[in-house]
Amino acid sequence: QTEIGTLQSKIKSPVIAGFLIGKINRAREAGHHLALADECQLPDNPNELQVMALITALGNLIENALDAMGDQPDGEVGVLLHYQNGVLSVEVSDDGPGIEPDHIQSIFDKGYSTKGEQRGVGLFLARQQLERLGGSIQVESEPGVFTQFFVQLPWDSERNNA
Repeated sequence: QTEIGTLQSKIKSPVIAGFLIGKINRAREAGHHLALADECQLPDNPNELQVMALITALGNLIENALDAMGDQPDGEVGVLLHYQNGVLSVEVSDDGPGIEPDHIQSIFDKGYSTKGEQRGVGLFLARQQLERLGGSIQVESEPGVFTQFFVQLPWDSERNNA
């Protein structure tokens, strides 16, 4: 209950808060930990397209991180959501195996996957949705150490309308 209360004080969008609670539980079930940074702040947003783009991006990034960590014990996925001046900045990082340098540019290509055939549309769709709304997604990785994704997305906070 304390965890949910803390999350709701930082994440003002009920849809995103509920989504993140589900991902925290999913990570726990997989034997890992999903940690929201203490400095997280996300105002509510009436723009459904922006909310769905965020859910698509976060969902793919968190699931990919959990998949990458696999059976590695006690893996951690870190999430930071920070709103400032109409822009939401998101960081998703994990301490999994990282992405090989020669694969970095391919991970956003439609059909690219390390998980076999009939996969490889998640990050492609996330990037497409973000760019359609004026946002972006970038990745930084050091194999064997970490992977970190950076997302920027215009965010129509209700603060903008006040």
